[in-house]
Amino acid sequence: MSYVSTHSQNPHTLRPSGLVDTGQLGNLWRAMLRLARTTNLPELREIEYEESHDSLFSLSNAGPEVFVSLQHDNYISRSLARTGSFEFESFERAVALLGGPRDLLVDVGANLGTVTIPAIARGHAEQVLAVEPDRLNYRTLMANLYLDDLQDRVVVVNAAAGAESGEELEIQISPDNKGDHRVKHFSEPGAFGEENWPTCTVVSTRVDDLLIHHGLTGALPRSLIWIDVQGWELQVLRGAPAAIAGGAAFVVEFWPYGLRRNGMLDDLEAFLCKHFARLIMVNAPDVPHFPATETGIAAIRSRLDETNALSSCDLLLMRDA
Repeated sequence: MSYVSTHSQNPHTLRPSGLVDTGQLGNLWRAMLRLARTTNLPELREIEYEESHDSLFSLSNAGPEVFVSLQHDNYISRSLARTGSFEFESFERAVALLGGPRDLLVDVGANLGTVTIPAIARGHAEQVLAVEPDRLNYRTLMANLYLDDLQDRVVVVNAAAGAESGEELEIQISPDNKGDHRVKHFSEPGAFGEENWPTCTVVSTRVDDLLIHHGLTGALPRSLIWIDVQGWELQVLRGAPAAIAGGAAFVVEFWPYGLRRNGMLDDLEAFLCKHFARLIMVNAPDVPHFPATETGIAAIRSRLDETNALSSCDLLLMRDA
């Protein structure tokens, strides 16, 4: 949830000066959408560029990749406009700790593509399965893949990952943070006023079922499953027992407020202790390692400020001690 600036450069990418919505990028956006409307992808044809939509979409070329971003998003889109990235440094650290590029990245809670797109564009993953439940985020992610010419290397699923496939889940839609949509589990007042957010219904799917359906199980020994789902991480892990057994590496956002609000904090801690041996805080400056025990998790939590509802960290889950 913090802003992280990365400095990777792609010498083959030519970009006009400036950050957002230059004339050249505007023309590129229009051309991409004209091309998209000739395809058989209805989610792309639904995005129409007209002058009246300038308040909804903008283009960011502050980093090596080009992104469509959303004007009413005060977090991820704002970071894209300023730095061209959002918290990608944690992903790069995780890949380095795992020994290098992955054959497969499963990006659960893919949002606008802030992990998916640079991961594949910069050679950190050979192919990506991206899962995103929110319709607007999903459509924008698809547009970003076409803008960066990565559409043939990414499978995108408009669904919510969970413990079971085929469940109807109610998703709360944050009005100003397009990365904070979350499964609604309780209706009590929360720190962000989330009890009053609008909702939509999304069908769930298990990660294991997606891997089988898309023929990706063979890549599990050199895969990374990246999970950032705002307090729903336990349910995603529960839907991935075959991926765990098959040797996939996992990174989960550990967010005490969101997990506690869903009534899943204790159960997630027990799940980590049962299925993994070591936990690494990949977004901490010193990248500390902890045993996957009650004592180790208590040490991780001691590094967070649990009086702050935003306090969180990214944990790399290791099966070896």
